[in-house]
Amino acid sequence: MFCLNLCEIMTRDLLAEGRLLKLAERAAVKSGIQKSPDRIYAGSSFCSQYFMHINEWEQLIGECREQGWKLTLTLPVFSEKDLDRAKARIQEILQKGQGVIDEVTVNDPGMLVYIGKNCSCKQNLGRLFFKDPRDVRVIGYAQGVTTPS
Repeated sequence: MFCLNLCEIMTRDLLAEGRLLKLAERAAVKSGIQKSPDRIYAGSSFCSQYFMHINEWEQLIGECREQGWKLTLTLPVFSEKDLDRAKARIQEILQKGQGVIDEVTVNDPGMLVYIGKNCSCKQNLGRLFFKDPRDVRVIGYAQGVTTPS
């Protein structure tokens, strides 16, 4: 399976004038996979403010629909002051993405419960549930073997 992760980097420029398709094609060639992505990951694992200010969802969903790509919505931990707005925004994105968004990745237990009750999509536990170091400065990181479940 070939996936393209746009978490933390999705911008209007990235989605302009077919650039996403070109990026996907370059990534496929660079990795030796001569096909387009099966899945796009978008949203944020860490920054709720970034997530709340992404305005390119319709454009991304349209591109995914056109290319036949599935989309995983990645949700950060939201502060209590933003929680109601975040839930409304998530529902809006899920509604626009029906038929394209088939997975939601959550990064806190409360959002796991909320998505479980309010969304029929598959749920994934995100990076913040797994506190393994992901930094090349950590001794032994580059030599370590990780087997995702």
